[in-house]
Amino acid sequence: MSDGSTVWVSYTKRFVLFTTGGSYHDQKLTIRATEGGQILWVGRDGQRQSDIDAVLVSELFGVAADEQAACSVDFTAGCYNVSRVDYNHVLRTSPEQLLSHATLAQVATPNGNFDVVWALSKETLSLRVICFDGPVVVSDTGFAASRR
Repeated sequence: MSDGSTVWVSYTKRFVLFTTGGSYHDQKLTIRATEGGQILWVGRDGQRQSDIDAVLVSELFGVAADEQAACSVDFTAGCYNVSRVDYNHVLRTSPEQLLSHATLAQVATPNGNFDVVWALSKETLSLRVICFDGPVVVSDTGFAASRR
């Protein structure tokens, strides 16, 4: 940090290589004031990233969050017909705060103020006829929060 103090950092990266070809990765970075201390910054990104869990939501914001379907789209990619639903999130603060899918927002919570980008999509895939190889469609899922 600029004042000479130290922080605690955790970084993980998962790389998966398929024997039939192709690969994907997921990565997570958390910066805390001390080991096990207050989160200063957290981010997650990758092709097969899961949404953040309720424990992290509560630790960061001091409230729960609900997902809310925002929009849906159907498309074809590789060997798949895809139905994708993108989700917004609603922080259960008073009043509630809407975090639009993949859009930077500033939020005030019981645990402090944050800049947040939260993206979540869920896909339903069906294999196209006479197509046997090709990459699996990835989710549009990622999260970053920075304490202000």
